[in-house]
Amino acid sequence: VCLLFVFVTLLLLLLHMPFAKTDKHCIYLDTVRAFKEKMKMGRFNPDYEEKMAAKAQEEEELIGAMKVGDRCEVSTATGTHRGAVKYLGTTKFKDGKWVGVQLDEPFGKNNGTVKGETYFVCPEKYGVFLKPKSVRVGDYPEEDIDLSSDDEL
Repeated sequence: VCLLFVFVTLLLLLLHMPFAKTDKHCIYLDTVRAFKEKMKMGRFNPDYEEKMAAKAQEEEELIGAMKVGDRCEVSTATGTHRGAVKYLGTTKFKDGKWVGVQLDEPFGKNNGTVKGETYFVCPEKYGVFLKPKSVRVGDYPEEDIDLSSDDEL
């Protein structure tokens, strides 16, 4: 009885869903993909490949100006933090170029290992991976964090 109910429900949904026939398969008109194709968004934009190539070139130039060991300042969801560049390059967890940074304070997300793959080693919660545009290298010394003072309490 339960399987019959599921079958009838799916059949009714398919009968009410607008679609267009092509020579190879049905294309549903009210899908996200159909909307993106119609609006020329994402990979359906004629300039998509050009934009992706320009983005890759920009990332390559930014990473070219960095080296492992450089002091840096990064912009993350938790604010602006300082640290040191520990990894530059591609990763298995996401496409594109990435910068691995060991932060001076425990505002990170990992210890340099993501999904079982170790890219660099640092204490837990001190490591973070960012796109190159979120990392600025330069003279960013470690900030003194004086926790022994009661002045700000």
